[in-house]
Amino acid sequence: AAVGPLGGLLVFGGVDQAFEFQEAEPWLLKASTHGAAAELRQVALRPDAKRPPPRACGGLCASVGAAASWEAFAFGGFDGQHDLDELWRLDMTPCGFASRQ
Repeated sequence: AAVGPLGGLLVFGGVDQAFEFQEAEPWLLKASTHGAAAELRQVALRPDAKRPPPRACGGLCASVGAAASWEAFAFGGFDGQHDLDELWRLDMTPCGFASRQ
């Protein structure tokens, strides 16, 4: 997870309680304000965007740029059989993945 724009938390990949790998799709959890419930929404990606394979134990960091643009970088992790040594850039404006292997 990484801190996203406007105080939100960006969550990416991981495993569930049964250690089943979840798809590497980004989710944004926005903090509750003024008594309202927290909001969880999937970050929309282009349908044709190449996505990284499911992973757990990876790193994630986010960078906020000018004009409300931001991107996140997902790196490393474990796919259930191998350690991963790849870096992916998630461009949130417009949405899409780009591999930096």
